[in-house]
Amino acid sequence: MRPRWVAALALVASRAWAQTAQRCEIADPDAVARVRATVERLADDALEGREPGTRGDRQTVEYLTRALGALGAEAAGEHGYEQSFTVPYGVQPGGATALTLTRGDERINLSITDDFRVVTVPGEAAPGRAEGPLVFAGHGLVSEPAGWDDFAHLGSLRGKIAVVLAGRPEPVDPARRRGLDQHHVQGSLWGKVHYARARGAIGVIVVETAPGALGATPYLEASGQGIPVVRVSSRVGAQLLGASPVPLGAPPTGPRALGWSAALVVETEARSVTTSNVIARFRGASPERERLGALVIGAHRDHIGHGVRTSRTPGSTAIHNGADDNASGTAVVLEIAGRIARARLPRDVVTVWFGAEELGLLGSQHLVAHPVPATANTAAMFNFDMVGRLRGCRLFVEASQSGRGFEAALRAANGPYQFDARPWEPSRGSWGSSDHESFLQAHIPALFFFTGLHDDYHSPSDDPATLNYEGLASVAGFAEAVLRGAAAAPEGDLRPRR
Repeated sequence: MRPRWVAALALVASRAWAQTAQRCEIADPDAVARVRATVERLADDALEGREPGTRGDRQTVEYLTRALGALGAEAAGEHGYEQSFTVPYGVQPGGATALTLTRGDERINLSITDDFRVVTVPGEAAPGRAEGPLVFAGHGLVSEPAGWDDFAHLGSLRGKIAVVLAGRPEPVDPARRRGLDQHHVQGSLWGKVHYARARGAIGVIVVETAPGALGATPYLEASGQGIPVVRVSSRVGAQLLGASPVPLGAPPTGPRALGWSAALVVETEARSVTTSNVIARFRGASPERERLGALVIGAHRDHIGHGVRTSRTPGSTAIHNGADDNASGTAVVLEIAGRIARARLPRDVVTVWFGAEELGLLGSQHLVAHPVPATANTAAMFNFDMVGRLRGCRLFVEASQSGRGFEAALRAANGPYQFDARPWEPSRGSWGSSDHESFLQAHIPALFFFTGLHDDYHSPSDDPATLNYEGLASVAGFAEAVLRGAAAAPEGDLRPRR
């Protein structure tokens, strides 16, 4: 979900829900298992947050197309199930980007593929050149509650490049540990670069403490302010520090000069990525299906990768798995698709998993502007975004006033469930910020299903274990009933209200 409603987070209750079954949770165990399996696959660390244009983005498409093929769904994209499109997406390292280490007569030219990556730190990092001696600054952490200052004994860093460990330390002292828990944001990448820069550092090298590859380059944001910043592998860190770097239990003391110097160049250039909408059609049983128009059910399948661009955890480069946002909605649409494959509706139903929603509803805007034949005559759209945190049977349903037949279909479907299905109060009639907006702006009626914001929104903690899967499967069952009610409505009952 796009972060337009972040200001309303203060109105959201805690993440916990009742552990006993709620009256509205009437899903069968098989449905619960299916939605759980989808969420756990798409919100796995291996997909690295499903950022557009990445390997995880591609794996998401492959997962969905395999599932659709198993259902016998008709491919309705421009190339099989896919409708591809290209979008601008920040910047990427330019050809001049380089990192060279020197110590006496020893010289090491590092590889941007295997040894280091450029990183974004909004307001603190920028393209540029830095050449000077390396100075070790522990975790680059400053925390008054913990009595911790990695820079306290360093003096000025003017003309020097700071080397800091990734992540936060785990102090031996319990009081310090509690202090860091209160002030953890200062252990973020933003804090490390901010404090190094404040003391005059001309560049920062962040050492990964976990062994292995660096992984994919995260989203890089164009910036004109700051100093060059890169992260290096643990192997390179061991060369610099003399041993495999490990988290320190207390701020380091004593000499910090490493005996190495570095020449660091960070150059960036405009970047674009290709992603896609995944589209399938389930043909209706009525001979009038083409005249009646199709019902589109959709959810965005992308998330924010390592979170640099829109994370609510400042400076974090951890994987943001997006279990609720929006593996949950993706799972609901796939569950409904399976049910429709077993029992057709009178109208065509088109399932769409949108790409690049987090960049500004770009996938849904592209489909509306460039409809495929299956969506050329769309009667209504149903959107699912963040539907995995059902609490107290409170299911937010937005935009029911956009189509004449929606409210009757909702009332009829809700009989067995008894959801508290009202609009979300903070929306104040704006009907939310997700892919249904693109259809509403094109005068196509749309419904939006949503279970609310929470503290894990756009954070690394939005993981599969935090979801209510019985509630998620129940939302799918309820939405299928709404869809069937709308599909059976007399011609014209779904037309927009004026």
